[in-house]
Amino acid sequence: MAPLVMLALLACESETGFVRQNDDPQHVDGNGRMQLEPSKVVLRGLVPEITASETIEITNIGDANLLIYEARVITSGNGTFYLPSEWQEQERTIAPERSVEMTIAATLGSEEYQEGLLRIKSNDIDGLETLVTLQAWPAGDTGDTGDTGDTACDSGSDCG
Repeated sequence: MAPLVMLALLACESETGFVRQNDDPQHVDGNGRMQLEPSKVVLRGLVPEITASETIEITNIGDANLLIYEARVITSGNGTFYLPSEWQEQERTIAPERSVEMTIAATLGSEEYQEGLLRIKSNDIDGLETLVTLQAWPAGDTGDTGDTGDTACDSGSDCG
């Protein structure tokens, strides 16, 4: 029976896919807080196959470092939107009261409006995951529907 127990022990020791976790992180006073300007990226007047870009300013309005873990276009409207590779490949640390710029580029494949989403993951306690709407409007389409948004009525005799 001893050889069977020894074999079982050897089988358990060869398992290497597990890692011991560290203790809970220590509490840190203060936290980073992210402010985006603009909070929505709108690119207008795009010509198909010509790349245009917009810059978002990310400001840390908190009292400790803001850590950007991930910035990724998660919905791209037929591959329209993209980030430079340096934003996809490395984390960013933004000191309190400091800013960094992020460029979002878009290339329309046709003369059709496209929409996407940018996801930013950070240590911002108010928004660990922030979603930013991305819009690309072709030349000649301003995106203005004429709707002021002040009524719920779209059509019909009651709309006056």
